[in-house]
Amino acid sequence: MIKLPASFTEKKIVTLANVFLLIFFAPFFIIGKNSYVPLGDNFESVVIWIKVLMNQGAYWKGPTFMVDQVMNGLPRALYGNQLNIPTIIIAYAGTFWGYIADLLLIAFSGFWGMYLLIKTHFADKFNNDYFLIAFISVMYALLPYWSFDLSVSAQPLLFYAFFNLRKKQLQGVSFLIIFLFPFFTSLVLVGVFDCIVLSFFLVRDLTETKKINLAYFGGLALLTVMYLLANYQLVYFTVAGHYTSHRIEMVKAITKDFSSMIKTFVEVTVNLQWHSPALQAFVLLPVVAIISLLFLFRNRNAKQASLFKWLLLYILLCNVFYAANYSHYCDSIFAALFKVLPIQLQRFHFLEPFVWYMAFGLGLAWISVNVKKGKLIATGLCLLQLLFLSVNHPSVKNIAGRFIAKDGPTFNRLTGEGIFTEVADFIGKPKDQYRVASVGLYPSMAQWNGFYTLDGYMPDYPITYKHEFRQVIANELDKGNYKTYFDQWGSKCYLYINEVKDNLSDYAKNRPYYNKGIENPDLNFDQFLKMGGRYIISSIPITSTRMLLLKKFTRADAWYDIYLYEVK
Repeated sequence: MIKLPASFTEKKIVTLANVFLLIFFAPFFIIGKNSYVPLGDNFESVVIWIKVLMNQGAYWKGPTFMVDQVMNGLPRALYGNQLNIPTIIIAYAGTFWGYIADLLLIAFSGFWGMYLLIKTHFADKFNNDYFLIAFISVMYALLPYWSFDLSVSAQPLLFYAFFNLRKKQLQGVSFLIIFLFPFFTSLVLVGVFDCIVLSFFLVRDLTETKKINLAYFGGLALLTVMYLLANYQLVYFTVAGHYTSHRIEMVKAITKDFSSMIKTFVEVTVNLQWHSPALQAFVLLPVVAIISLLFLFRNRNAKQASLFKWLLLYILLCNVFYAANYSHYCDSIFAALFKVLPIQLQRFHFLEPFVWYMAFGLGLAWISVNVKKGKLIATGLCLLQLLFLSVNHPSVKNIAGRFIAKDGPTFNRLTGEGIFTEVADFIGKPKDQYRVASVGLYPSMAQWNGFYTLDGYMPDYPITYKHEFRQVIANELDKGNYKTYFDQWGSKCYLYINEVKDNLSDYAKNRPYYNKGIENPDLNFDQFLKMGGRYIISSIPITSTRMLLLKKFTRADAWYDIYLYEVK
């Protein structure tokens, strides 16, 4: 990297990096609850589930306690890990500020995990260039992680701890990291796959030395036990088998030919899966591809080459595995594996972002020493990637949504507490005495404001409820747009109407379908009433002989208008 003054010590570099990260997140603290927040799998689901639990006073209840607010009652265990620290932060720090605190926790765990891993175990391969190490760590920290916990960001920290145990150093702090890791991450997203990948190193060392590394083995055992403890509700519910899940009807999308499998491989290599982004397409991928060719055919003895090849091999195998998982050529194999381990087996990709940035850093380390003006080139590539990360980061999108677009889903506008309070006051009855469903807006918004909903987004719920609710929407499903989506997946148990677009944000104010009406939706209103439904909350004007418009609500501080209908 660029040559720094001798007075610019490692401590100063690290301090500057941490200050930069704090400044980067400053817009959330300045704008506050008028900040833009992402919907998908955040304020449409995970964050809302925490809010529902707090609404019901059910956060610390046992796994079989029925949370009545959604889908006529679901067991507490279905709402996620009770002992997850980021979840507890959101629950008790307030939903918005808890969410922002988790974003900071994600960023700093990413930075320090990557920095400690490289500095402690691979500094020589990075030319002991602490500026480069810090730069790679900052970029990794600024990835727009989907998850509100540390499942992706803390991967380097976990590997730092296990590589310490592998070398029998820093064992106390390493066991502490391993002990805490399951309380900050997801068992089904990364826990199972971490254990599989980390076991590879144990077997490899055993093969080479003919001795088992007891410290490393103890770390794996500790990680497994703590994951089971941290997820005791899920474990209990899985073993006890209290109900049959709607997931048994899920049908995985399968490619029909070899070219589709190749296309899937290319897509995940270029963009990764959106839950675990590396944003590698424009800078990282070309650099890694070029360095791969150099290390394979020209500079095989470069000090970075061996580690780089292992990282590249992981990326390739992981993406081949991902593509094969969706191919009909391998469907029977994965179906058999699924019976043994009933989770999405392609989730090794959650470890890929950290691997991509390690490989990118190794490539830059080689360039900075072996290419003319290499330090300048490496610095320029880092700055390009940092710019690309910046425009895709929630903090920058926050500024854009607040001051440029001005009609984005800010926290206050999205949750709509003012307009939903008006709706509740107009109805004038305790919310637990009736059920509602939503059209043209996310059910999560009604749930946030304490309404009891027949609809909702849950990754797991009883199949009996899916079949019961399907009767309400069966005729609309038969029209085609949502039939496969609901029948073969079904986690979004929504009041589907064929004419209503799947992107419900399009029905918000100043969006393409704002106030676009629909006529005579073919819903089974008798079944809706039978299930306890009474009102439909809609952002869309609806004409139906079975739906009586009670009132239209509109407020400047709400993202949607609301039409309140009573089903007759």
